[in-house]
Amino acid sequence: MCLLQYVELTSNSEVVQWFWAVVTDMSQEERALLLQFSTSLTRLPSGGFSALKGLSGCNGFTIADAHCFNKIPMASTCFNLLKLPRYCRQADLREKLLIAVRHGSQGFSYS
Repeated sequence: MCLLQYVELTSNSEVVQWFWAVVTDMSQEERALLLQFSTSLTRLPSGGFSALKGLSGCNGFTIADAHCFNKIPMASTCFNLLKLPRYCRQADLREKLLIAVRHGSQGFSYS
């Protein structure tokens, strides 16, 4: 079974805690855009996040440290990978994440 994974972060990392708080407060439309931004899917597979497949097979959903500060989050949709920068405040994360999902869910770039 594929699981939620963290790379150079943990579930207790401040940015991860803020991320999940922001996701909890998002509208359904914003959550759908987040899913599309980070996986290129418009809806989850029948098995949920644990059934996400990428180029390397069943790799679930991964949140990784982007190794930058106060930038817009990036994604590698082929790997269901969301790269989160560090922020000073949860409000900054929310602002940058919403910019990313509202304006970056319809295309891709190499990162």
